Amino acid sequence: MYWRYVALNRHVQEITGVLYGSRKDTLLELQAKHFNVISLSPDFVEVFRVVFFSRKFSSKQMATLFKDFGNMFETGLTLPHILNILREQSFDAHLASLYVAMIEKLKKGEALSVCFNATERFPDLVISVISAGEQSGQLPLTFRTLSEYYKSLDEMKGKILGASIYPLIIISILIFSLVYMSLNVVPHLRDILPPAALNNGVTLFILGMASFLEHWWGIALSLPVLVVFVFLYLRFSMKEELDVFIFKIPYFGQVFRDYEISIVFLSIWVLHRAGITIGTVFKKIIESNKSYTSQQLESCRKFLVSGYSISEALRQSPFFPKLIVDTVRIGEETGRNDEYFERVYRFYRDNFQTRLNILIELVQPALFLFCGLFLFLMIVAFIQPIYANLGNINAATIK
Repeated sequence: MYWRYVALNRHVQEITGVLYGSRKDTLLELQAKHFNVISLSPDFVEVFRVVFFSRKFSSKQMATLFKDFGNMFETGLTLPHILNILREQSFDAHLASLYVAMIEKLKKGEALSVCFNATERFPDLVISVISAGEQSGQLPLTFRTLSEYYKSLDEMKGKILGASIYPLIIISILIFSLVYMSLNVVPHLRDILPPAALNNGVTLFILGMASFLEHWWGIALSLPVLVVFVFLYLRFSMKEELDVFIFKIPYFGQVFRDYEISIVFLSIWVLHRAGITIGTVFKKIIESNKSYTSQQLESCRKFLVSGYSISEALRQSPFFPKLIVDTVRIGEETGRNDEYFERVYRFYRDNFQTRLNILIELVQPALFLFCGLFLFLMIVAFIQPIYANLGNINAATIK
């Protein structure tokens, strides 16, 4: 959540600003700066701006950018020439203007990482990796690594989005159908129901639901949007608590857990491969990624500072499975940390994709089962009593 604060600084001057995080973390950050907090309130305007008007680039854009950058850099082109080519090829006017600003800074002798940082549009992970690549002289490897990183992010986010859209569409159609039937079908069926049908519990339930939807149809139609809004609000304001709750959901929680672990170890692999020390890697991930999984690295980082090995530091946290600890330990013993960080990332990425595919396969029949159940209830509540009554009338007429 974004929080707008009003506080007094060390010179007893009133200042205001916006910080991102939980309320507790925000207060701790302000106290660390020796600010005397006067007020702290959620900034919904900032949330709306970030969600709908943020100019940060998508994972797909970043993957393409760094792939093109790396390919051209390997041909021997200079950095200003590369940026100029990217500017000419870009269909995004905003991105093209950033390239122009970066070219001007390069001409003044600024480092590439400084140019990227000056745009304020690239995450700290990108700046850190490019800076490390400059220092080690491995910029081509750096760009390939960043391209693969964002390509993997885009693929995983795409799978989650694809898995979410289908159920939302089906549920929205079902809600619309329920409202339509409650307003236009059920009232006519109710008028021709025999008196005996009003003793049927299923009939009374359908009539009660139809009566509710008849008066509150607007709320029902807006329910999918409301659910999405509530989820986004909780995602911003109570991210850690929401993550813990999701982890406890059977099967779905394991899918979400595998996704977060794969993202964290993908970040560890990318940063460490760039030549950044593991303690700094953990610190940067904790600062840039506010997920529950990444925050578990804080206790591990403290053990690292105390002289523990990476695997022993991870072992101290009950969150990380023994599989991760043992895999990282092998990497340490063989001197191939990067390779084994990558193995952890790929293992949990594959687990996530497999479990998600199974979940998608289960969701589809569950939705069709729900549709069939609703149709069955309509038959029991209305069609069967009406036909039974028609049969009785027909028998009485024959007699």
